[in-house]
Amino acid sequence: MNYGALLDEVHRLLRRGGLFLSGEWELNNMDGAVYTKAFMNLVMHAFQDRRGLHWVPVDVLALLEGDTRFREVQADLRVFPLGNVPEPNLHLGDLCREIFSRFMDSVKPLLKETVITDPQLNALYRNVRQELTRTSIHLTYHMVWARKA
Repeated sequence: MNYGALLDEVHRLLRRGGLFLSGEWELNNMDGAVYTKAFMNLVMHAFQDRRGLHWVPVDVLALLEGDTRFREVQADLRVFPLGNVPEPNLHLGDLCREIFSRFMDSVKPLLKETVITDPQLNALYRNVRQELTRTSIHLTYHMVWARKA
């Protein structure tokens, strides 16, 4: 993907002072999360191979910082529990697991375009969902935002 062209389009569409937000997430603390790692690797490769998209929160920050058409460039990250987590984060872990499950459902059509067969994909999905009830995983959400100058 040509992120320079993307920023050109963002600049064209935003009003002066308008906010551009880029968000990307990654999974952390995945020791013992064999199926979830395999799923995420499959997703990343599918986005790269089938859509030309790469995980780039650091690149977006550098692009925005070097572009005089944007001001107030900032970055931050938040960490959320995703897998099996103890109190007091149990409810938050359940919510994040539901969001991740919806993400899984949303990328399934893309993953069907890869070399994995439907039975293999269905088994992977079952295993990931089971693994998330037993393993402590954290989701890190990377945010970059800026205002149009």
